[in-house]
Parts: sequence; C-alpha cells; structure tokens
Amino acid sequence: MVKTKNNMICPRCNGNGYVKIPNESVDIPKEVVAQCTMCESGGEIDEIDKHGNANDNPNSTNELH
Repeated sequence: MVKTKNNMICPRCNGNGYVKIPNESVDIPKEVVAQCTMCESGGEIDEIDKHGNANDNPNSTNELH
C-alpha cells in the first residue's frame, strides 16, 4: 500500500511560491519579491494536524506515556 501525503496550499504565499515584502523603511515605494521559505517556493506544505505537527505519521499519537 502506498502512503500519500495530504498537502495544503501554503498560507504564507497562498500557493504562489513567493511573497511581497513592503519596502517602506528606505522610502522606496516598490515592493521586494522574495521566495517563500515556508513552502520552499513550492506553493504547498504538508497538512498540519490540530496539534500543529506535520502529518508525517498518521498512526502516531502525540500523547505522553
């Protein structure tokens, strides 16, 4: 059986793979475009469970024993 990862659209770049950073500190009205570091410019990230952990192993429990 092949496991498939559940991916979701990156919330930081909205799936674009880049973010626009306002450049107001140096009085230049132009925005700076940078690669998204959250999804590594891929536009998608692994789905996050309710505890904030990546869903790498769906059979594991995040409880202390």
